[in-house]
This record gives sequence, C-alpha cells and structure tokens, in this order.
Amino acid sequence: SPTSGNALPPSDLHFAPSADIRLPSALGSSVLAVDNLSDFRLVPHIVRSGVQPARPRFTSSQTGNHYLTPGDLATIYDITPAYNSGYTGTNQSIAVVGQSAVNLTDISNFQNAVGIAGKAPIVVLVPGSGASTVYADGDEAESDLDLEYSSTIAKGAQVYFVYTGNGNEGAFNAIVYAIDQRTAPII
Repeated sequence: SPTSGNALPPSDLHFAPSADIRLPSALGSSVLAVDNLSDFRLVPHIVRSGVQPARPRFTSSQTGNHYLTPGDLATIYDITPAYNSGYTGTNQSIAVVGQSAVNLTDISNFQNAVGIAGKAPIVVLVPGSGASTVYADGDEAESDLDLEYSSTIAKGAQVYFVYTGNGNEGAFNAIVYAIDQRTAPII
C-alpha cells in the first residue's frame, strides 16, 4: 500500500500495464487484439466534477421557450437540403456504443417530444461483458443523448445500441465488438 502523502484515494486507483504489450512475431498473424488489460473506462462528457448533469430540453409548445432540437441541428449543419433530396438514413444503419444500459422509453419520449418518429434502437449487450446495468453516473444519459439525436436526425436509419454490462468492460470493448461483428458501417 502506498505510504506517500500523494497517494490517490481508493476510488481513483486503477490497474494497467506499465509498458507497451509485446507479442512474439510468430503470433502476429493470429492475434487481432489484446484487451482488458486495464480497468479504465471512458468518462461521460455531460458530467463534470461539482457541476450538475446536463438536462436535455426541447422547444416547448406550452411555454414557448426554445431549446436545441434535431430540427435546429438540421438548420445549423445545413442538413435540410439532404432531407429535401430524400436522404433520411433509409437503408442505412448506425451503431452507437456505450457502457451502460438505457431505458428505451427515454428515446421514444424524446422522439415524441420533438415530433420525429424515429425507429426504436436495437439493443445489443456485448456477450460475456456482464449483466445489463443502468449507470446513473452520466453513462446512461450520454447514451440517451447519442441515441435520441442519431435516431431523429437520421430518422430512416436503423440505430443499434452496442453496450457492455456491469460497466466493467467500457465503451472501447463495445466499439471493438461493433467493428468485429460488422454491426453497422457508421459508428
């Protein structure tokens, strides 16, 4: 155990290799990847120390207050001409990756609130990554936002949500799984 006054608190202790991993060249053609050598996880961007998590809102028909919606993004990023030409994501698929289960009701409530009928995401738990668990530390909210906006901006696309269980494996393993399984051409 560390005796220095600069030791990290137990919640900040992690394990990881101390040097780059080396494999014998004879194994080079047989090994695709080496993973799970650390316990680091991606940190959601919507939660910052000492700051309340972001609370997504929409244009309110009741109060008249305006909030950023998928339609606003279509204007800001000049997507409307693509929509007018018939490009809505139809016959396309998108993989969104995460490290927490999500509540699909959140996604459908968002779609209803913004008046865009997107498809329900297909949920894929990475096999062997643990039990499906919702993490309220920002991981679930981050995935909600990604799913809400991808399913409404590309409303014709099939969105897949590939995630890891128990929060132990992390989004990196979800990305690797989505690539290995060729879940979608867009991640």
